[in-house]
Amino acid sequence: MAHSNALAKAENLVVGSSSFYLDPTHQRPLPPLLLSFLTEYTGFLRNKIVRLQESPELAAGKTPVSLLQVLTGVSPDYAVVAQKEAAAKKLKSFDAPFDRQYGLTLEDLAKRYEASLRAEIIRELKPKRRKPTAKAASDAQDAPGK
Repeated sequence: MAHSNALAKAENLVVGSSSFYLDPTHQRPLPPLLLSFLTEYTGFLRNKIVRLQESPELAAGKTPVSLLQVLTGVSPDYAVVAQKEAAAKKLKSFDAPFDRQYGLTLEDLAKRYEASLRAEIIRELKPKRRKPTAKAASDAQDAPGK
C-alpha cells in the first residue's frame, strides 16, 4: 500500500518565501527531504518525492532558462509516496515509478541556467569572423604577391 501527502514546496523560492504564507492555515514549510526521511524512519521500505505543478515549457527542457525561471520555476508542490515491505514480485511491479524523476528541482534549473549562461559567454568571447567586404577583396587582388 502506498501513502501520499501533497504539500506546497519550500524548494520553490517564491513559494517558500512568499506565497506559502498567503494561506493562513500554513504554519511553516516542510522540505521534501524531511518528509522523505520520516517515511524511512517510520519503517517504509522506499519512498519517492514527486514534484508537481511545474510549467510544461520548463519541464520539456528545450528552451534556455532565465534567472527569473530559476527563482520561480521549481515545481511549487510535491508529494511523498512511500511503499511498505511486500513480496518481491509486488515490489518489482512498482520499480519503474519509484526509479523515475518527477518535476523540477532548484538544482535542475540552476544547472540549466548555468549551462546556457556559460554557452552564451563562450559565444561572446569567440572572435567574430568578418565577411570580406568588396573593397577588401579588390585590395587583396591588387596587392603584389610575395
